[in-house]
Amino acid sequence: VDRRDGGGVTALLAALGGLSAQAALVGGVAFLRIGAAMALLPGVGEAVVPARVRLALALAFTAVVAPAVFASIAPRTGTAEALLACLATETLIGLALGLVLRLAVLALEIAGTIAAQAASLSQMFGTGGEPMPAISHLLVVAGLALAMMAGLHARIAGALILSYEVLPPGAFPDAATIRGWSIGHVTHAFAVAFGLAAPFVI
Repeated sequence: VDRRDGGGVTALLAALGGLSAQAALVGGVAFLRIGAAMALLPGVGEAVVPARVRLALALAFTAVVAPAVFASIAPRTGTAEALLACLATETLIGLALGLVLRLAVLALEIAGTIAAQAASLSQMFGTGGEPMPAISHLLVVAGLALAMMAGLHARIAGALILSYEVLPPGAFPDAATIRGWSIGHVTHAFAVAFGLAAPFVI
């Protein structure tokens, strides 16, 4: 029996075991950002979506995103201190991304509220779990349906992958950058809302 073959197989199994452990750590770190964003993302993060479905979607997005950002996350999984840092930074970054993308839904709700006030329909509530005018509920449901049909899930996965280039794992985002980024998106959301509601106001 050639002992060298046995030694090669053992080394291969050890290498595969180490790679699997590192892949699990990378997946866990990626899940921190994706899971936090999933709570606020439009469409998949709605209150009407059951928690188990959102968890399954978060795992599915992790399976798609983690291999693409393996090289960015792997250096951050070497020590316990780095993993603890990722626990805080990745959750914060995920919430920030989800909130910014959530502004698209908030813009539709604001537009519907303005239109309802102008059309004296502000007391008609929707059925989405939170009181809102019927026009807001119609705009939100229609907008989310069109977005999902247009491939919103693929765009979300792409945005999550690109986020690792702008906001690297393990580092807190720059406050000035986040402030400017947030103000710009909020301004744009209100501009879109007023533009959609303008025909009802004029």
